[in-house]
Amino acid sequence: MSFETSLDLWESLKLEDIYSAMFLVQCDVLYRKARKRGEVIPAYMKFFGGVLIFLLLLLIIFGPLLLFSSANPVTSSNNILSARVTLSAVGPKGEYPLLEISSMKSKSLITNDQYTYLRQYRLIGDDSRDNIEEISMVSFSDSLWGISPPSLTELTTSLLDPAQPMRFRLQYSFTRNGPPEQKTIDASIFEAMTTAQQNQMAAMITGTPGNYSNGFGWSVANNSAIVITGLAPQYLRLPATGTPLILADRYEPLSLQLVSGNNSLQQSAFWIVANGSISLNSNYTDLTGVSFVAVSNPIWTNPFGVGQFSYSIIGLYSVILITIARFVRFLFGNMVVNIPYEDLHDADDLMNFCEGIYIARYSGLFGKEERMYRRLVKIFRTPPLLTRLTRRKDD
Repeated sequence: MSFETSLDLWESLKLEDIYSAMFLVQCDVLYRKARKRGEVIPAYMKFFGGVLIFLLLLLIIFGPLLLFSSANPVTSSNNILSARVTLSAVGPKGEYPLLEISSMKSKSLITNDQYTYLRQYRLIGDDSRDNIEEISMVSFSDSLWGISPPSLTELTTSLLDPAQPMRFRLQYSFTRNGPPEQKTIDASIFEAMTTAQQNQMAAMITGTPGNYSNGFGWSVANNSAIVITGLAPQYLRLPATGTPLILADRYEPLSLQLVSGNNSLQQSAFWIVANGSISLNSNYTDLTGVSFVAVSNPIWTNPFGVGQFSYSIIGLYSVILITIARFVRFLFGNMVVNIPYEDLHDADDLMNFCEGIYIARYSGLFGKEERMYRRLVKIFRTPPLLTRLTRRKDD
């Protein structure tokens, strides 16, 4: 809104602030006149002025926690769209990829019995069953195992050398609808190989495919699969941002085997990794691969349009607490500075002075408007004059 005045923006704002402050002071004066001096503050006023303010502060502080719970009405499920698992052997000389699996054998919500189990053992909180899925990958790699002869020699040498400790590395990643900046979330787990596992893998990769065959058209160089016990966590939590969190120190045993086909078109080998044990009589395509129970944190949905909000719990909550602290300090801190301007006996004359400035402005008397404003500023800069103008009318 625009109006003609002789005062600049900041002077106009100061005038408005003085007038509003004097109005509040006059309201407080009228309230105090209704009370007798020495009268005890009634209990209901203590309740509204103390208990309710305290409860309001608690609500402001802990209310934002609702934003991060599944009870938040503006959140939506952020379930898994796709998953990927890679397995490699890591040694002092480098990392050797073994397999990559990006096909899921099954993906479904957990059953009521599974949900009850998770709640009973406190693996989850108030998470909805609709946000908890059981993911099972296929057991076979997406592609044939391609490794050059020099790399194969280096890997075999490292496996057979006790002085070069080797490790398994399992990396898993999940893709969701959001948030936009991190739709894919991933993490890795390492497990040291035992000497027996290193020797067993060396025998697999240096053996002759077809040493052992089964009735399903597959053959292996070594009839015994490598059993890995601490690499695949059973329960994961997938936050909106960050990395997956392991909910319990419980791992599914995995069996690793190098397989090849019997016919001339499938002489190259590929790896399979199955949940549980593998036998020579297994039909490898029917085995279940790495499996997880994933608890997906919901994400905020935009109530004003299409799209999604992401959040950092620590960052957002820190901003909320800092804002609340500054607001409380503004209300209750350094109150002694405001005594000369708030604890007045009567503010009626100052309010009339401000209204006179408004009248001069609307009447087009801009010179008088500015002179009156300068006098008003002088009143507030002169404590004796301010005291005299705001004394009780009966003094």
